[in-house]
Amino acid sequence: MSQHTPLPTHILIETTTRCNLRCKQCAHVIGKYDFADMTLETFAQLRPLFPHLRQAALYGHGETFLYKHFFEMLAELKRYPASVYVTTNGTLLTEAVAERLVELGLDKLAVSLDAATPALFN
Repeated sequence: MSQHTPLPTHILIETTTRCNLRCKQCAHVIGKYDFADMTLETFAQLRPLFPHLRQAALYGHGETFLYKHFFEMLAELKRYPASVYVTTNGTLLTEAVAERLVELGLDKLAVSLDAATPALFN
């Protein structure tokens, strides 16, 4: 009898670790992470998983919308039935970006806020 290992149904794809902010509590500021982008070759290696996914996330320790291939990745993932979500710091969320997200069928968008005021943040 052979054992079958089920494929994952949820995936987090960290497209970039680059960020346009320097929040003092962030791992970037304390030197824990280097800045880098995922290659399209690495993304391509994940493709066999896509038909099995229920949920895919495109974010990580960086700012999602700094990654130049973000919309390509989103478009590819939306060819499958998985729900796709993104987390952003919101600073690069323009009307054009919002329209493109709607056009491509993004399911969820989260904006990460660490405080309501600069004083509270500090």
